[in-house]
Amino acid sequence: MTNVIGDRIRDLRDRRGFKQQELANKVGISRQVLSNWERGYTPIDTNGVLKLAKIFEVSTEYILHGREDDSISPAKQIAFALEGDEELLDFFDELSNREDLILLFKQVKPLKPEVVKRIIRYIKIVEDEEANE
Repeated sequence: MTNVIGDRIRDLRDRRGFKQQELANKVGISRQVLSNWERGYTPIDTNGVLKLAKIFEVSTEYILHGREDDSISPAKQIAFALEGDEELLDFFDELSNREDLILLFKQVKPLKPEVVKRIIRYIKIVEDEEANE
């Protein structure tokens, strides 16, 4: 028997770049409980579904049944990756409003947060250099 709920949780966790312990802390459970949900050893409770939906910005319907667009928008993916770096977040906020870059952001593939952060840093370096010319 497949474990589709656990697979969805693991996929969402991986896409956000969370380790099990990090996500467990955000949900307010132990790493072991999260691991058991992901492996299908124990069913997820209602409170867990609600907290995960909020953290991942998806509906509870998606977590339980996979019946909606599960994708995290590219803009949200980038913003998640830049959490904690206010300078890059502010820079990305400026970039995300530029007409010439909107199409680019729509084409972003799911990338690990550290890769997204590196790319935004490179863009910032280029923009800064162009501004100084």
